Amino acid sequence: MSNTHIWQLIDARNFGGIEKHVEILTHGLNQIPNISCQIILLNGYFPHPFVERLIAKHIPYKIIEGGSRGLMKEISHTKPDLIHTHGYKAGIIGRVIGKFYGIPTFSTYHSGERARFPVSIYQLLDEKTAFLARQSFAVSSKIQQFVPGSEVLENFIEVSQK
Repeated sequence: MSNTHIWQLIDARNFGGIEKHVEILTHGLNQIPNISCQIILLNGYFPHPFVERLIAKHIPYKIIEGGSRGLMKEISHTKPDLIHTHGYKAGIIGRVIGKFYGIPTFSTYHSGERARFPVSIYQLLDEKTAFLARQSFAVSSKIQQFVPGSEVLENFIEVSQK
């Protein structure tokens, strides 16, 4: 049986709730036999506290430079089996490119706050392109109201195993 290669696609400048979610999810998926999961960062912002955490925790990641073109180039070389997007920028770009390459794409919507212009436009575009994903998840019922057809999949917490 061959490995299923999953990308967790995110555009992260700092470290917060979405990044913690992606970190835990990636670590957990990599514990499953025949699953290979990697975090794909759309930009290399430096200094980058998220990357520092990934290095310290030995979580596989790759920084893609060059925006959509860079992502398309990487997909054509790597061809992941599945793309899971997090955040509006990764969601919009990842779903469109995933559809173009025929890669199943899943999207998780983490934020229920409505940002100010111009970010509000990107949030709206992110929500309106949710139909391009095979499945969309909202981390709360409040967020689900903005994403038609999404399924509530509440955030999780890390449980220490001693």
